[in-house]
Amino acid sequence: MFQWSSQNSLSQSKLVKSSSLWFVLVPVFAKVLDGFNGKLSFTFDGTKYELTLMLPFSWQLLFFASLFFMIAGFIYQAKCNEIIKRYSSYSDFKSEGNTRLQINKHLKSVVWDNEQAKVRPSYADVLDSYIDNYTSINSSTLNNNTDYLPALDNLSKSKGEDSNAFYFVYNISNTNNKNWLKASLAFYIIGFICLLMIAISNISFVIKSMY
Repeated sequence: MFQWSSQNSLSQSKLVKSSSLWFVLVPVFAKVLDGFNGKLSFTFDGTKYELTLMLPFSWQLLFFASLFFMIAGFIYQAKCNEIIKRYSSYSDFKSEGNTRLQINKHLKSVVWDNEQAKVRPSYADVLDSYIDNYTSINSSTLNNNTDYLPALDNLSKSKGEDSNAFYFVYNISNTNNKNWLKASLAFYIIGFICLLMIAISNISFVIKSMY
């Protein structure tokens, strides 16, 4: 359930993409209504009328739904690895002319800490497994963190099918940054709850108007 790929179609959906529009429009309408101090007076046929102006509750929910969708989308774009965002299968990856070189680059983006210039401790065993299965190098011979990068860059030492290497990297990327993944999913869920509340409110209004 907790996989970045499950959010691919969601992040590209028209519903989520249009959320930024409501995020802008709702405050604009709220500002316009505020300019009337909450009331609009007018005279018709000699009679003075006064309307109370306020932002509909459904619009307020729509604003918050759009806000939560935007936050979820921002987290997805910032924390989801490129291999997940760009490809749904090995055939998609290969169709762009990519090779083991690009697979190894995607792997490094997950397992290598650029700031510390070393392998991320939580991915040490994962990287050893990849080295042992998809290169002719024995991971036990790599003594220092700096030994790993040349091992991945040395394509002459590659072994195994590229498709298997791709899915190895794809699967570990799919659950990378797990806390951010959960946060993104939570914001999507809250956003949809807001939309559900709008739908329930509208259905309730229609039913009441019928009786």
